[in-house]
Amino acid sequence: SRRLLGYYLRTVPASVRAEWRLLAATFGLVYGLSVLSWLAVSRDLSLAYSLLSPAAVDGEIAQLRAAAAEGVPFRGNFEFGLGESASFSGLIMANNIRVALTFFALALIPPLYVLVLSVNSLMLGTYTAVAGHWGQAGSISSILWCHGVLEIQAIILAGTAGLILMRAWVAPGPWTRRHAMRLESRRAWAVLAPVFPMLVIAGLIEGYVSPHASFTIRMGTAVVTGLALLAYILLCGRGSGRPTGQAS
Repeated sequence: SRRLLGYYLRTVPASVRAEWRLLAATFGLVYGLSVLSWLAVSRDLSLAYSLLSPAAVDGEIAQLRAAAAEGVPFRGNFEFGLGESASFSGLIMANNIRVALTFFALALIPPLYVLVLSVNSLMLGTYTAVAGHWGQAGSISSILWCHGVLEIQAIILAGTAGLILMRAWVAPGPWTRRHAMRLESRRAWAVLAPVFPMLVIAGLIEGYVSPHASFTIRMGTAVVTGLALLAYILLCGRGSGRPTGQAS
């Protein structure tokens, strides 16, 4: 409907922009730890066993060695055929929505949220760095970021929505906690709302494009989705007034 379209084109991006401080802190944590772990493991492969599950490291190394023996690009676990893409896309969407809702809930307990987010950030950088020791960092990165540009940002938005509710409880400003929670729940929902369509699109990309397309198409998809997301957040909803649900 027109009202729903207006909500997504005005209220949602304006609300996301209004939470730039929370988002900047989360982005700094996620990508800062990812880069640090990538640098560390790139220099010393043995550090991967401290930053990632040893079983996961051994499994990745076995896959890398098999790919090198066959002379093919490393694809990680993206080995399903095109005929299986529909079923895998559905499973991926369901799993990613579950993960996003889990991060939303975890954000209501900030120390636990930071811990889980940090573990996943270290995993991302470590996984890529291990592949780099076999000259396969570019190949696996093109697969991961093909859908990951939307997927990872969606999960960060879900966590930010939870942090907004937690902030209302901890620092309600001039309002009672009950009133602050009611006000901020509108903002939290506006930040959470784009997560679901983003994860549906990411699931389709992960099922149909990431495992099967060429390196050029994968990287092109990552760039296009990234630019589209930036344009949506930064440009839509300008001049539409105060974002919904401010408790302070």
